[in-house]
This record gives sequence, structure tokens and C-alpha cells, in this order.
Amino acid sequence: SLSDSANIDKLKEYTGSEKNLYVSGKSDKFIQEIGSSILSCPSASGVNNIETDDALRPTDLDLNEKLEKFRTDRIRRKCKYDKMDLQIILDASSSRKEVFEHQRELALSLIERLPISADGAHVAIGINSFTSVPTLRQSLGLGRDKKIIRSAIESINYRGGSTLTAQAVDLSVDDLLRGRRPDAIQVVVLMNDGLSQDPWDRVLSSSERLAATKAERFGVALGKEVDLRELEHYIDREDRIYRDGSTEKFLNDVVSLLKGEKDCPEDEIQREVRVFTHRTYWLSSIC
Repeated sequence: SLSDSANIDKLKEYTGSEKNLYVSGKSDKFIQEIGSSILSCPSASGVNNIETDDALRPTDLDLNEKLEKFRTDRIRRKCKYDKMDLQIILDASSSRKEVFEHQRELALSLIERLPISADGAHVAIGINSFTSVPTLRQSLGLGRDKKIIRSAIESINYRGGSTLTAQAVDLSVDDLLRGRRPDAIQVVVLMNDGLSQDPWDRVLSSSERLAATKAERFGVALGKEVDLRELEHYIDREDRIYRDGSTEKFLNDVVSLLKGEKDCPEDEIQREVRVFTHRTYWLSSIC
């Protein structure tokens, strides 16, 4: 089972022992051990392509090579995306008004570079601004042209005051989970200096919720007064946090995801493991 919440006791009733139980991250071990078991079978040398159900016959690749090929291909499996679910979280309480305005302009530049149209399905956008209280400016969805989205961003004004980033992140996560599309790549952009008044345990819990979405995360921290420690928890990658001087790279990196690729969704990996299991199960019966 690839589920983190699998019922171990129930599964052990089927396998007879914990030794034959492969859960979550042990899928590679399962592939290796079932492959070794098949290879130890006296009749294994006559087995043909394990990816088909054809009759047994010699082939140009032996079973060992095919097992290794399956394992390698599964690890390298990438899926292409031409749709994006984008969440923009904009801090309206930045320490300096000019920093806020720079971040807002950067958000507008990102909108201009993305293929957004009222009748298109390439990019769905959710917009959230925050100070001490987050405000969902637009819920994640389609059917809006660039003019409407630009208007929503331009209507966000500098407020100053206290900064509670965790609430804003949670609000965007909730919106993302409600509206995300299975055939789209999810992207979250947090424009924030990392200087919040959130308790540290709240930062940790919100960053964990954000990470659990499996979204591609980007952080934009402009100006001189920045706390990267907090931002790194939300974004989790130093190369995805952009400062003054790297805003063009930020725009290119986000836009490039539409024509790029990433690790396939977990359900695709589960499907491949199920197919592999089905097609190799009968091989073990010839021993």
C-alpha cells in the first residue's frame, strides 16, 4: 500500500507477516524483492516482456533488465502540465510602502506573462492579501480576463500594521484544496518579508499544511528588512526565494512551469505499481 494511513494489522492478516508488507516509502523495496523472487525461479529465463500478457518466449531483454528498467522509469516518471492553479498571497503590511508597491507591481507583471483569458482554462487564479487579517480577494477559479484580475490586485492598498502570515497561508491552502484541478499544476506565491508576529508553532503548522498540498512554492522578499528563516519554512527551498535583483528570474521560473514537467501525482505512481504487481504475480506461480 502507498497510503500513509494504511491499516497495518488488517494487511498483515493477508500477508501472514510484517516481512511481506510494503507500506508507503517501501515500494522500491517491494519491486526489488519480488523481482529477485521471480529471478530465482528456474523457469524465469523463459519469461518474456513483463509489460505484456503474451505467451512465454525468448526476448532481447532478460527479466532482470526489465525489472531494473521499470524501477528506473518509475523513479524518473514525470508528467507534463499546461494548466496551472495559482495562488498569490500578498502582504499589505510590509515595513515600507515602496516595498509593498514593488511586490504588487511584480504580481501584476506575473499576470501579464501568463496565458489568462475569460474563456481559457490554462490558468486559474486565487488572490489573497493580508495584514493582521487575511482577505480573499478572488477565490481560485477560471472565467476571468486579465483586466478583472489586474483590478483585484490593484485594489489592494498598503495598510501597514501587524503581520499575521500564517492565517493568510491557511486561507490560501483552504481555497486551493477546494478549487484545485487534478490535471493542473498547483503554484503558491507568497510575497512577504518573513517578519510576522505569528507564534513559531503557528508558523510550523501552517507551513506543514502548505507543504502537504504538494504545490510548487515561491517566495518573494523585497527590501532590506527580511527574515529568511520564516520564509524558508513556508517555501522549503532557498532557490525559490527571490530578492531584489532576481525578480525577472522569479517571473521566468513561474511561467516556465506551464510548459515544464514535475513528478507525477501519487495516484499515477500507485497505478503503475498496481499494473506491475498484476503482471508479475503470475510469473511467480511458474516456480
